[in-house]
Amino acid sequence: MKSSYQEPKGDYGFDNPSGIFVPGGVVLVFWGLDVILALFGHWLPASIGFFLGLFPLATTMSYVYSTRKGKLRVWSELLDALQLRGDEQLLDMGCGRGVVLSLAAKHLASV
Repeated sequence: MKSSYQEPKGDYGFDNPSGIFVPGGVVLVFWGLDVILALFGHWLPASIGFFLGLFPLATTMSYVYSTRKGKLRVWSELLDALQLRGDEQLLDMGCGRGVVLSLAAKHLASV
């Protein structure tokens, strides 16, 4: 089934900003220590630290994608899978920033 996903208008923010700052901070600590180690000629520990810093960097990048774009695509696919006729009623429980409501409203004919 083809998704009817269209990028919603507006900025819905991040679910939890610490999801960026914590692993991002770990990357900065790893790589800051690596620079110090490299300056003192300890290349092997600096190299290992650099590669260890790639994991939290990848985690941060994955989090940014999933909280900004990925979740919207998943919600759109879930709404498509419901195969709504368009005459249903929609109840918004007030959870979040309204992006699911916005995506669901596009499936209703009376909106």
